[in-house]
Amino acid sequence: MEVPLAESGKITIAVVYKADYCLPCPYMDETVREILPEYNGYIDYQRIDFMQSPGRERFLEISCELFGEEAVWNKCRSKPVQSILYQWQSCF
Repeated sequence: MEVPLAESGKITIAVVYKADYCLPCPYMDETVREILPEYNGYIDYQRIDFMQSPGRERFLEISCELFGEEAVWNKCRSKPVQSILYQWQSCF
C-alpha cells in the first residue's frame, strides 16, 4: 500500500507520551525509535510529552483538530494518551 507523503516528502510519526512511569509510553517510544534507521530520511519523529510545555499545547491542538474546540472544552474530549499518530497530509 502506498502512503502519500507530507509536503516535506516525509511521513511524520508522533508519539503522545505521558511519562516514564506510564508503562506503555516508553515501549511505544522505543519501538518507533528502533524502526527509524530502517526508513533513513523518510520519517520525521516527534515525541509529544503532554505533561510538559510545549507538548501540552500540541496535545490540545491535536485534540481540537480531531474533536473540535467545543467538544474539547465543553465535553472534555481529548486525544487518547499512549497513542501513535502519523501525518501524510497537512491535516495533522
